[in-house]
Amino acid sequence: MRGLIAVAALAAGAHGLELFADDPSVVVVDKKGINSKVLKTTAPVMLGVFSDNAEECEHCALIAAEFSKAAKKLASYGVQSAAFDCTDAWPRCHSMTSPLQITNLPAIKAFTAPFTVNPYTKKPHRDQSPYEGAANARSMQKHVLAQIPDTLIERQTGESFPPSTEVLGGSALVLLFTDRDSSSPLYKSLANSFAGRLTFAEVHSSEEGLTAQYAIDKFPTMLVTLVDHDVDKGYVYKGDLKSWAEMSGFLEAYALPPAETDDDSAGEGASEDGTGAEDGKKKKKKKK
Repeated sequence: MRGLIAVAALAAGAHGLELFADDPSVVVVDKKGINSKVLKTTAPVMLGVFSDNAEECEHCALIAAEFSKAAKKLASYGVQSAAFDCTDAWPRCHSMTSPLQITNLPAIKAFTAPFTVNPYTKKPHRDQSPYEGAANARSMQKHVLAQIPDTLIERQTGESFPPSTEVLGGSALVLLFTDRDSSSPLYKSLANSFAGRLTFAEVHSSEEGLTAQYAIDKFPTMLVTLVDHDVDKGYVYKGDLKSWAEMSGFLEAYALPPAETDDDSAGEGASEDGTGAEDGKKKKKKKK
């Protein structure tokens, strides 16, 4: 009977991190999942490292609640959120303290840069930005959004439009007609998400020539032009300008196909130093 209870307990804990057991905005990942969900993806990711054990991490429960709130908000910007389980495994944390560069629990990181693959070990690497601010959701959200690369091309004017074919790289052009002087985090996130598949720019409301050319009568308005190099036609988005799902679904119809990736290049896990270098050395030693 005790054996059955033990097996049941192990099965119940297989999903890990009860702190996020009922949270649809946060996916709990294990060591292998770090590759596919965090390191080898083009999507921006907020990663949290937590423990269910209060003796191991006194403040994990409190900060996990704020992490969940931030994750829900960030989902509307196309940011994915993941949590790595260090329960009863600190300080080694399943040999991930070095790759994830963590020295204490909880730890929160932003992964927003494109990933690279070590040519020798075939393992992915992605620059990370640690969060060291206040323990509240709003600050976490602002930190992650601030790390998202700005891939917008220069604001378009009557003199600069249309962009050169070299700038477009064969893609269509997304234009956001706006009366704001700064770019919104949502639009920057969309541009980053479709990088290499669509080109994104803004047009200020003061550009009367371009607003008249595309019959823009309200701001903001988003449209896609230069589809098949046709500068005279603009496909106006008429949905919710705050809905990531609706906007990305609309843009997908005009985007170039996603670049193919080698699924075998990730290996089984990050190396001890986060670059795969140690594993490469080990392989060389075995060949000798």
